[in-house]
Amino acid sequence: MAGFTGEKRWRNNMNRNAPDTGVSETVKRISAKMIEALNESEAEYAELQELYLYAGGTVQDLANLLFTEDIAARTTPGTNAELTVDVTTGAISGVTISVAGTGYTDGNYQLKNVAVAGESGTGVINYTVSGRTVTAASVVVGGTGYTDGTGVLVTNFPLAGPVSETTANADEVAKTQAAFDAVTALHELYQAATNVAVTQEDRLAQLRRMS
Repeated sequence: MAGFTGEKRWRNNMNRNAPDTGVSETVKRISAKMIEALNESEAEYAELQELYLYAGGTVQDLANLLFTEDIAARTTPGTNAELTVDVTTGAISGVTISVAGTGYTDGNYQLKNVAVAGESGTGVINYTVSGRTVTAASVVVGGTGYTDGTGVLVTNFPLAGPVSETTANADEVAKTQAAFDAVTALHELYQAATNVAVTQEDRLAQLRRMS
């Protein structure tokens, strides 16, 4: 709506000396854009609410979902599990999980030719990993070639792998909160436009954070 105020007219080109777009066309255009923006933002708000509840109903939960791949890419070294065995008459007679460890891949496994205290015999142990820790172990074959003893450390148990983080960090939560606030602000603008009372708030500030 540029130009001198007194030269403006209702329709296009009414004033031949100042053939600017008419006020009616300008207001029509910006009104249509605003309605389209409000309707689109309300649809996005509904989608975000569905996603928010699906994730768990908190901004932290939502951030955990939105940044899943980034979170998983952040790893720390796992903790090596430790198993000890009892040896009776040269054979493994029992096994104990002394350290469950972290960073292992879930599943059922078998450790053959169990080595203890520098001795490699023919014993076989089955073990289970659940929740990335060793949760169960049993002697399948006692084997031969071991020196009798109790609580002898198994020295060839597999090493731990990396452990991925499971939650979004403070920066990711802050970004998620900003997006949540912006979409909520748009929803409240839609409510105000449809004659629903909303609280006083600086919604433009919330929108600027995401613009």
